[in-house]
Amino acid sequence: MAFRERTRGRATKPMHFEQASRMIQRFDIFGLTMTYWQGIDLTPQPRPVP
Repeated sequence: MAFRERTRGRATKPMHFEQASRMIQRFDIFGLTMTYWQGIDLTPQPRPVP
């Protein structure tokens, strides 16, 4: 919220990614950084039969 109030809608894409990076480090979050339109298929994949 502080970032949003500080930038008041004037933040650029790089500024958003920098903020996300700071928050990931601060809150010790593990995961992939991606935009809202990207996604990962997390459905189970069948194992090959030996």
